[in-house]
Formats: sequence, C-alpha cells, structure tokens
Amino acid sequence: MHHMSPTRPQSQGKRAVGKRATARAATEKKIIEAAERQLAEVGASGISLRKVAQDVGMAPSALYRYYNGIDQLYTAMIIRAFNEQTAAVQAAFDAHATPPPTTWDDTVELVVLLAMTLRQWALDNPHKYALIYGTPVPGYKAPQDTIPSAAGVGRIFAASCVYLTDGVVYDPMDYLPEYMASFFVAIYGVISFELFGHLVGVVDDPAVFLRHTVENNLELLRSHFPGK
Repeated sequence: MHHMSPTRPQSQGKRAVGKRATARAATEKKIIEAAERQLAEVGASGISLRKVAQDVGMAPSALYRYYNGIDQLYTAMIIRAFNEQTAAVQAAFDAHATPPPTTWDDTVELVVLLAMTLRQWALDNPHKYALIYGTPVPGYKAPQDTIPSAAGVGRIFAASCVYLTDGVVYDPMDYLPEYMASFFVAIYGVISFELFGHLVGVVDDPAVFLRHTVENNLELLRSHFPGK
C-alpha cells in the first residue's frame, strides 16, 4: 500500500504571503510616521533617510527595500496626507448628507461644514498641509500616482454641489468645471492664507471669513447652472 507524501496545504502558503504583506505594510507605516515626525521638525527638504532609518531601528541600506530613495518616500507621504484629508472630509459628508439635502439652505450648510472640516484638518496637520499645498520640495516632482488621492476632496465637494438647484440635479464638474475650480481655489486660498499667517491684521475671524467665501462662491456657482 502506497502512502501519498504530505503536501503543504495551499491555504498555508496564502497565509504566509498574507503575513509577509502585513509585516511589510507595518514597516512601511513606521517609516512614513518617522518621516512625518521629521517633516514637523525640519520641513520636507530637511528629511534625512539616515535619520528615518535610525528612528525605525534599521540600517539605512535596509530602508531601500521599502522605499527606493527620498523621492519615493515623499510620494508615499503626499499620498498618505491626501488620503487622510479626504477621509476627514468624507466622514463629515457621511455624517451629514444622509438623507441628501433637498434645499438650497441645506446644501449650503453641508458644503460649509465640509470646508470647515477641511480647515480643521489643515490646522491640526499644518506640516502635512504644507507638504501638499505649500512650497514645492526642491528637485522633487510628484508623479501621476498622486493624482487619484489629490482628487479625493474635490469629488466629495462636487457630490455635495449637485444639490444646489433645489431638486434638479446637475453635476457642476460637467457643466461648470471652471467655476468649480475657482471655488476650490477660493477655499484653499483662505485656508492657506490663515495657516501661513497672511490673514493676521486683515480678518478678525478666519472661520467666519471662510464661511462667507463658501456662501458667495456657491451663490455664483448656482447662478450659472442651466435654467438659472
């Protein structure tokens, strides 16, 4: 009687691969967090791979198994910052857009809330905000990989603005892309000016100023919808 030699179950192989992937993801997260601590202390251009490796507890050469140089680390940090920003705004949208707004006033309040959430994220994470919206890092050019994450907040705002016509749904990204672009520039302009100290002596309450900016731009956007 012949006995078949035992074979390793396929599920064990999958578990091993899964464990390796989990361990790698955990290490990558530690590396990014160490880089983010440096970002807060010395700014993006001052980040040192050697110092990052030291903080994580690995040799500098080992770091390259995870990130192939400082540019790839910058890219990972930028994507993570965009994703965190989007998650904060998405959470606010999910909490306040069910059921969807059906009147102009309700829509305005929703979009103002999203703008305030965006502002609060920037105030809570000034160095991450500066990384993605501030002075470019010398010699670094963000790759195409960052575009989907960068567009996350815009998609949420656009989804909110489709209710601007009191029941008639128009997608502003289809009908009014330039006005939507102006709207985003206005929001980020106010937030950036506050964060970088340019509203001091000009505006008494930046939050109120942001609200008025949102309201005025929504009114302009709404006035250009078809049929208006």
